[in-house]
Parts: sequence; structure tokens; C-alpha cells
Amino acid sequence: MGRKQTGVKERILFSAARLFYEQGYPLTAVQNITEDAKTTKTSFYQYYPSKEIIAKEYLKSFSRKHLSVQIKLMRKSRNAEDFIRRWLRLASHNAVNMNSFNGCPLANLSSQIPHNKMIGEAINFFYSRWLRILEIYIRIEIKKGNLSPQINPQKISENIITIYEGALISWKLSKNSKLLKNAEELIIKELQSRD
Repeated sequence: MGRKQTGVKERILFSAARLFYEQGYPLTAVQNITEDAKTTKTSFYQYYPSKEIIAKEYLKSFSRKHLSVQIKLMRKSRNAEDFIRRWLRLASHNAVNMNSFNGCPLANLSSQIPHNKMIGEAINFFYSRWLRILEIYIRIEIKKGNLSPQINPQKISENIITIYEGALISWKLSKNSKLLKNAEELIIKELQSRD
């Protein structure tokens, strides 16, 4: 298998990711993916034995990109407050400027196929990694003296994700990007808390 085959696999994953995100998992058939990727069902099944498998790959790909962006923002930021502002402003920018912005891919997929064990495990794995990265970052910020040593890094990290995901869902319902700004302020208040 040469470069062309590798390109086909990547095109299939790219098409599946875009279609799952834009129109949802239940409304995306393998036929839609192969047509969008300009390939055949035979090629699809050569790389991905099922729609469920490609959904899992989509989640892995998204989580790598998402966590990479988060880590880059953490490294560029002066402190936790600066990180939160950069992160939520990026989310707000995407919400306002991307015609196809549809919120969090994990939350979307989780709500579209809630009883799928393989997908549920992939989402839980990503969530655990995301939570752990936030926790480590919060601990580093505490050691630097940028956050109170009295805060609970795990609780704060869980609250950050809850506020962020809640804001994305509220944005999807209202298309009001100010809700993301409100989330930014709520998270910063959470970081400034003492418990």
C-alpha cells in the first residue's frame, strides 16, 4: 500500500469527522462518508470495519487535537486566569466565525448514541485525560503561587469542564456567544475561590 492508500484512509476519517460533527452520527451513513471522501465502501471497510470504529477514531483524533491546543494555550499563558481567557475566547471566536461550529464533538456524540459501550469508553477515556491535564495544570499554578493552595485541583478541574460544556450547550440552544463570556467569568471566579 503506497501513499495513495494512506491518503484514502485520511480522507475517509476527515469526511467522517466533518459529517459526524456537522450533521450528527445517526444521520451520517457509510455511504455519505464514502461519497464525501470520493472513495468506495470497499475502501472504507478496508480501513474501518464499522461506522462505530471510525467514530472511535474520530474521537481519538479530536481528543489529540483538543488536548494539544489546551496544552499550547497553557504554555503560552502567564497564569491560570490568562489560560481560561485565551481558551474561552478561542471557543467564542469559533462559535461566532465558523459557520459549522456545533459545540463539543464528545458531548454531541455522547448524546446521539448514549448506550454504545465502545463509544462511551472512548469518551470516558478522553474526559479522564482532559480532567487529568487540567488537574496537573492547576497543581502547577498552585505551586507557582498563582492560585490558592486551599483549592481542590480535582474539584476545580471538574467544575471548569462542567461550566465549559454547559456554556457550549447553552450556546447551541441560543446562539448567544455572550454565554461563553459568562462561562469565562464563572471559571475565573471558581479559580479565585478558596475551597
